[in-house]
Amino acid sequence: MRAANGFAPERIGNPRGMGSWKRRGLLASVALMALVALGWAGLRVAPGAPSATAASSRDLGSVPVPQDLPAPVLRFVAAVDGGSTGPRYEAPQTTPRYETAVQQGHGTMKVGGLSLPFRVNIVSRIGEERHSDMELTWFGLGVVSGVDDYIANRGRTQMAGRDLAEAGDYLNQGAYLAVKAEQIGFPGSWILDPRVRWESGADDQHARLVLIRERPDGTTAEEYFDAAFDPATGFLKTLDTMRHESATSGKRPWHVELADWRNFAPEGQTPLFAAARIEVTWMDQGEPWLVQTAERIVTNVPVDDQLVW
Repeated sequence: MRAANGFAPERIGNPRGMGSWKRRGLLASVALMALVALGWAGLRVAPGAPSATAASSRDLGSVPVPQDLPAPVLRFVAAVDGGSTGPRYEAPQTTPRYETAVQQGHGTMKVGGLSLPFRVNIVSRIGEERHSDMELTWFGLGVVSGVDDYIANRGRTQMAGRDLAEAGDYLNQGAYLAVKAEQIGFPGSWILDPRVRWESGADDQHARLVLIRERPDGTTAEEYFDAAFDPATGFLKTLDTMRHESATSGKRPWHVELADWRNFAPEGQTPLFAAARIEVTWMDQGEPWLVQTAERIVTNVPVDDQLVW
């Protein structure tokens, strides 16, 4: 119908196609929400541990245990050798000798507010050097790989082949403390280390581990861990120290919790008790940024080929 002037009257209501655009916008929103949900679901799938190493632990004999260690440390050695101990225990005279280890497991780490799942394979000359292969996963599939090394007194952290931090002594210090935190669980390694000494703490559940770190230029620096032990079991409970996070951050409180101590040795072999779960926290952040679960540990196996730059 036309108006008297010959022109069609103005269309009332939505212009032609407006409803179609709304439907497209709604579909796009639904698709985006579905993608976000899919991505979130993929990050919730546990990655599992890396493929099992073909190597098996070797027995290298034992080393004598110094009887002048602080009481909670001596009890801890007894717990690692045979399981949890009561308040009254027999001080161990020897403990298994450990030189190398391969630890495999999985966990989550926080990056930009997201909790990202990963699996990890850590090869170490205990207390000296380590090479950590980490793989971020989505629906259990590896999507990004990275390494975290401390070799020849130098640290390195990479993801997807790119350095995440510039090389420097702050990075060396942080990587060194990670190596030493792992070493504490293997008493037969630090007993023989002349750069390690234990000092008594405030009571019979605390002690301080003093460490002499060698820098690449030949100088040394003193580091430490304040250790707290479980009064019920004798196992190590927490470690606290001051660690560099970045080149400009200065040293900040760094806290490690160790839990679920269990025997990782196959039946019939010398017991190997270790913490199956660790949580690592920068104390000013208030919550763990890394949670890791151990699946397998083997000791005294060849590692030289993997501890290279």
